[in-house]
Amino acid sequence: NAMIENLQKQRGTWNPVERPSEKDDQLLVDFEGKIDGEIFEGGVAKDFLMTLGNGQMLPEFDEALLNITANQEKEIQLTFPEKYHQEELANKKAVFSVSVKEVKALELAEIDETFVRSFGVESGDAKDLINEVKASMEKELEAKINDQVKQNLMTYLREKNSIEIPEVMIHQEAHALQKDWMSQSGIEKVEEAPELKNFENIAKERVQLGLLVNELVRVQKIKVDPDRVKTKLEEITNRYPNPEEIRKMYDQTPQLMDQIKSSVIEDLVIDWLIERTEFKNKEVEFKELMNRS
Repeated sequence: NAMIENLQKQRGTWNPVERPSEKDDQLLVDFEGKIDGEIFEGGVAKDFLMTLGNGQMLPEFDEALLNITANQEKEIQLTFPEKYHQEELANKKAVFSVSVKEVKALELAEIDETFVRSFGVESGDAKDLINEVKASMEKELEAKINDQVKQNLMTYLREKNSIEIPEVMIHQEAHALQKDWMSQSGIEKVEEAPELKNFENIAKERVQLGLLVNELVRVQKIKVDPDRVKTKLEEITNRYPNPEEIRKMYDQTPQLMDQIKSSVIEDLVIDWLIERTEFKNKEVEFKELMNRS
């Protein structure tokens, strides 16, 4: 039901209301913020659209704009958090003058044939949409559970097997992580990237885990399963609109195939650990589980 309601919200419409604002309402505001009587960078906005309670603004800012109507003005005093993302504002006290121009509430979309078909269900039958949503949730849930099990097992393996790691290996892995971060962020100059030390902890964990997995593979004589490599390759290539071209690219690129083989080896190690591990079941809400990192 919650997932269907989320779909209704996606197709819903925001309509102006005359009542006082509530959590999840949308506000159109102008605001001007000052610190020590001076306007600060990023402290002024016109026709700014915000949703109360979604974490877009500081909690004190949100709370001050609850129970307010259109065409009202409000002065908000707050203190920026100690670890605010704009360091120059951290721990600073600010005063915001806010003008609320409009209060809107979300009207959920009606579940009719048009609504159902908008999500690719050609029959237009709400039952078919519900079945598709359920199947999708089950698939997401299975993937998330597998990921959580894998994370927990790898963490346990690392914590129970302390080994000395050459600093040069940590340094090399930190460099690789920094390079990946730069590539994903579209940054070319290393001076603009986070310092190398910011990647060292995760680098150490990855190197340690890699050494432990390799040793486990050697001692237990775990071999790459060609069928699982083929299945893994199909899983990856089928995500693209042109799977045959992507498959050909992988076949012609040894480095990419090595990545798949490494992933399969890791899965085989996980299987080996699962067979020798006792698990306890715990009931968790779907939303809570999916929000876990």
